[in-house]
Amino acid sequence: MNINMNSTGTNEELSTFNASTTPMTQNRIEYNFIRCILLVITTILLLTLNPLCLVVLRHVRSIQETTKIFLRSMTVADLGIGLFQALPMTVLAISETEHISDVFCSVLSFAQCIAIYSPQISLLLLTVDRYISVVHALRYPSLVTVKRARISVCC
Repeated sequence: MNINMNSTGTNEELSTFNASTTPMTQNRIEYNFIRCILLVITTILLLTLNPLCLVVLRHVRSIQETTKIFLRSMTVADLGIGLFQALPMTVLAISETEHISDVFCSVLSFAQCIAIYSPQISLLLLTVDRYISVVHALRYPSLVTVKRARISVCC
C-alpha cells in the first residue's frame, strides 16, 4: 500500500480506509459457513441429547444410584456447555457480529468459567467412582454412599 503524507502529517489514503469494511475473501466466507454449520450441529446435539440422557438416567434401574448421580452431574455439565458456550457462539457466528453488550458479556464470562471446568471435574468424579468400584468392589457400598456422592458432586 502506498502511503502519501501531506505537509500537515495526515494520511489521505488511510483516512478513507475502514478496517471493519474490508472485503471478505472467498476462503473467509467458506470458513464462516463451515463454522456456522458445525456450531449449529453441535448446539442442537448438546441441547437435545443431554436432556434425553437425563430422562433415560431417571428411568433406568440397572445402574447403581451413586453412579447415576455422577452421570447426571456430567450430563448437566455438558448441558451447561451447550447453554453457556455453544449457544452464544452459534448466535454470534450466525449473526456475524463480535460485539455484544457489556452485561451479556459479563454474564457469559462468569457462566463460561463454571461451564468449562464442570465436565472435566464430573468426568474425574466418575472415574474415581469406577476406580473404587473395581479396586474395592466389596467395600464399594460403604465407601461410596448416595450422600457422599451428592456432596462430592455439589462441591
